[in-house]
Amino acid sequence: MLAQEPVATPVHVCMDEHEWPNREGKRPEVMMRFVEAEKKCASVGKRLCTEFEWELACEGPETTPWPYGHTFDPNACNASKDFIPYDEGKLNADERRVREIETWRLYQGEASGSRPRCASSFGVKDLVGNVEEWVRTSRKEWRYRSSLKGGFWAKPWAHCRGTNDSHGPMFRYYEIGFRCCKDPEEPVTAPEPAQASTPETTPSP
Repeated sequence: MLAQEPVATPVHVCMDEHEWPNREGKRPEVMMRFVEAEKKCASVGKRLCTEFEWELACEGPETTPWPYGHTFDPNACNASKDFIPYDEGKLNADERRVREIETWRLYQGEASGSRPRCASSFGVKDLVGNVEEWVRTSRKEWRYRSSLKGGFWAKPWAHCRGTNDSHGPMFRYYEIGFRCCKDPEEPVTAPEPAQASTPETTPSP
């Protein structure tokens, strides 16, 4: 049985086209804690996306399981690379340089926008695969205010639905990045059209 959302959740948001730093052709940043991602988004006047915002951006109005459609394509997104075993001690080492060397040994992220088919109907790129993305939790039953969406480069079963709710705001790992969202400005109300005035008539002499 497939679980369904009990109510419709209205979404009105502006979302970055690419993963942070939101530059086409730039590799997304990783090893980022949820709290660090919050600060980086805030530094550019934005915020982290919510779980529901992320899902809508990925599924589009037709609620497709992958951003590119209903049928899985292993080459559409960067999600089918071989898994490389990691060294937990090095990833959590106190010395930053040790962490960075291990992270780059494991890193298989691609430049943002390098796979044209990995785009949703809204034009948002790399939502599935590449790097796993921090989002603000929308479902009240989850343990933390932080959740992860989209899988990463070695998770071929990743799709638009499915939330990783296992990690708190201080967690970081070699495949975790994020993208930012922003609440849209209120639309400007068009002024009412001017009422036509009755032209004055000049009596004939």
